[in-house]
Amino acid sequence: MRAWKTPGVAVAVVLGDEEYIRGYGVKEVGTEDPITPNSLFALASMTKAFTTAAMAILVDEGKMSWDDHPRKYLPYFKLSDPHADSLVTMRDLVSHRTGMPRHDNLWCVEERDAEEIVRRYGLAPHSTSFRSTYEYANVPFSAAGLAVGEVAGSTWQEFLKERIFKPLGMKAVCKVSEAEKSPDHSHGHVPHKGKIVLVPTPKHDNSTAAGAINASATDMSKWIRLHLNDGEFEGPATGSRLERDKQIISKKNLDETKKPHMVIPVECPDKYGFDSGVHLSTYCMGWGKDEYRGEIIIGHGGWLRGFTSNTVFIPRLKAGITVLTNLAVGGESISIRNLLLDLLLGLPKRNWPADYKRQNAAIKKEAQELKAKEARHKRTKPSHALEAYVGDYEDPAYGKLTVSIKDGALRMEYGEAKFNLKHFHFNVFTGKHDKPQFWEPIKVQFTLGADGEVASIKTLSPELSAEFKKAK
Repeated sequence: MRAWKTPGVAVAVVLGDEEYIRGYGVKEVGTEDPITPNSLFALASMTKAFTTAAMAILVDEGKMSWDDHPRKYLPYFKLSDPHADSLVTMRDLVSHRTGMPRHDNLWCVEERDAEEIVRRYGLAPHSTSFRSTYEYANVPFSAAGLAVGEVAGSTWQEFLKERIFKPLGMKAVCKVSEAEKSPDHSHGHVPHKGKIVLVPTPKHDNSTAAGAINASATDMSKWIRLHLNDGEFEGPATGSRLERDKQIISKKNLDETKKPHMVIPVECPDKYGFDSGVHLSTYCMGWGKDEYRGEIIIGHGGWLRGFTSNTVFIPRLKAGITVLTNLAVGGESISIRNLLLDLLLGLPKRNWPADYKRQNAAIKKEAQELKAKEARHKRTKPSHALEAYVGDYEDPAYGKLTVSIKDGALRMEYGEAKFNLKHFHFNVFTGKHDKPQFWEPIKVQFTLGADGEVASIKTLSPELSAEFKKAK
């Protein structure tokens, strides 16, 4: 925590019949409100394993098949690649092999519901061929969650609450708004100008089955024990038959979620000289299965603005670890996870925080060097007066982007993303967000039509890569 200046951490370790569950630090920087074992944190992408567990329950009941086409449950589901659209299965949605990239700005910038996001995703371009490449994507998991709700006759949120949270005695919630009602919930933080600053809790309920769960270390100890016990969990002595049923998920289908489906290319050590300890990595369904310093581990991490998380199992030892942090830099939760893994495995100690910080510094330095080398033609100017660039721009998937003039300069707005643009060269502009601690700088290029008029704006940053056509 000192290494990263992390405000708060919660840890759960399960080893056989023993448990270690504890909170450290505070929920919000500058306060004395302590993290407890029951403090809620955003799980972010650790939500994905709960979604595949829900699917496994429905497969157990014969209501769903891993190899069904998503349109069996979601008639509107579509992918832009005809080949993928024809052959895609539920299994493909949750193993990152649809050939589609993230397109995360469909959900993390605009307030759209999950169904609209999935519909728009079908209009967005694919990046690779179907099943050829591991490419991490969130929206396919949202589609899987919608399918769970359709099959169950309710919603993904309600199904998790009734079929997983209640039987396990978990107090977890599937909406940020519900987490914020709890007096024992953590707040997210990011580093900015040498300080750790509070960030608004991301209102990403629309990420649903890909990343919306908030849970505590106590909750996660129960989730770990369910997996270590092959889908069995001793419920409370009182309550409904469902709550008392020990076999919540069959071992067969829980194991199915942990079978490798895609190889994840790894380089160890990487080009920065960083040795992650992982020399072989695969993605299953909501879980990753790796070789870590000679040991097979199964786990998944999560990142959401202000939070990081990590859960890992050591099958040989029947042990599991969850780490929850309320800071998002890159390395906080996995540093603690690795320290605990090494301790349980009796491996030589490594200063993981220092190693990850060195890797982060090398990545930052490389980005700065690339930016310094970036070709820029000086003494150029935009081809048109600024007024010619003003207007609404539209993309079939991403919707509307607006360009206006503010204080004599162009301003671009797309949902929560608001950038003041500065001329770079020709018809290329760069921009910084109103809140630079939350958003990376952006670069955009205006293109002209055959008539010489401004026809489109193309965003050149990975965070938002699309071409919006100027509306007539």
